[in-house]
Order: sequence, then C-alpha cells, then structure tokens
Amino acid sequence: QIVMGVDPAFTLGRQSAYSACWVAGVTDTGRRDFLHGWRMRMLPQQLRAKIVYTFMTFRPDRCYIEANAAQSFLVDEVRQRLGGLASCVHPVYTLANNPEDTLEEAVSECVALIESGQATFPYQGSEAQELTEQTFTEILNFPTGRFTDLMMSWQIIERGMRKMESLERKSTRFAGIAASIARGRHPGRGGAGITLANLLGPLKPKNL
Repeated sequence: QIVMGVDPAFTLGRQSAYSACWVAGVTDTGRRDFLHGWRMRMLPQQLRAKIVYTFMTFRPDRCYIEANAAQSFLVDEVRQRLGGLASCVHPVYTLANNPEDTLEEAVSECVALIESGQATFPYQGSEAQELTEQTFTEILNFPTGRFTDLMMSWQIIERGMRKMESLERKSTRFAGIAASIARGRHPGRGGAGITLANLLGPLKPKNL
C-alpha cells in the first residue's frame, strides 16, 4: 500500500518550523520504501494545495495528517478538496495529545527500522539526497537538533498505520461476535451456535 504522512506548520518566518511530508510504499513484509518527500515553509492555503497535489500525484491508500489543536481544520479542508477520495484522509494526534508517547520512543523506532533494513530512502537527485540527509540528521541530532519535521512526518505515518491496524482488529472482532450471535439465533444454520448470553456470561459480575 501507499501511505502519506504530513507534519503541518503555518508560518513563513526564517526561524519558523517547516511543513514536511513523506510518501512511502509499505510492502507485504512491512518494509517502508520512501518514494517522495518535501519540506518547506508555507501559509495554510499553500499547504493545503501542496497536500492535495501530492495526494493526487501518488494516490496513497491512506493520507495521515497531524491534527493537534489548530492543525485539525486542515484535515477537513483537504477532505473537502478531495471529494470522493476524502475517506483516505485520516487525522493523527501526536505527542501533544498523547502524554504516554515520547520523542525518544519515536527516534528509537526510526533507528530500529533503518538498522533492520525495514526503511529505505531515495537518493537519486539533489532534492532526494537533501531530504534523506535531513531526515537522518534530525534523527542523529535528537534531542539537541533544531528541527524534527521530516522525522515527525515519518512518525505520523507509523502512528497512523498503528491506529488503522487497531481499528481493523476491532472491526474483525466485532464482526466475529455479530456472526456468532447470528448463528446462535439461527441454530439450524450450523448447529447450536453461540448465544448472546454465552458471549457476555464471562463478563457478568459475580454478585449479579
């Protein structure tokens, strides 16, 4: 599948943070092959247009956008611009909204994926070299480095994929429960089946 991660920022000052994006292909074995990226300072309307253009160029299966606080409106605006493809865009709430997460854990995850050969980066052409080297610089210089935007756009992909995997597991579990209930209501379809009481019995408090 193709995935896209965006770490947004909304200012143009020379000391301001950058908006950053990585697009990656994820293989059946879990390897992340990074295909394209960008890093620049933009105003909100420019950033929205850049995200939409990148999305339409690579057509990712899922686009993850950091949506902490003031960033949340960007997800809605991108969805509106994409119309029928809006369901591919998902908000990701990162460090500011998840006290249990730490940048140290994020950096460790990046390093582990690189060292195990589960993350590859483009290096053909000066722009690709610059983005790859900047990503590695942010990882190696953490926590004293000035920027973390490209590293965080990668982490937004990782967090987004974990979120979707969790939702898919829950969906599969609930579908199984629903099927079991249906079989319990219609025992003729496959034996006695499982009833709702059977499913909920172990969860019932002993004093009830």
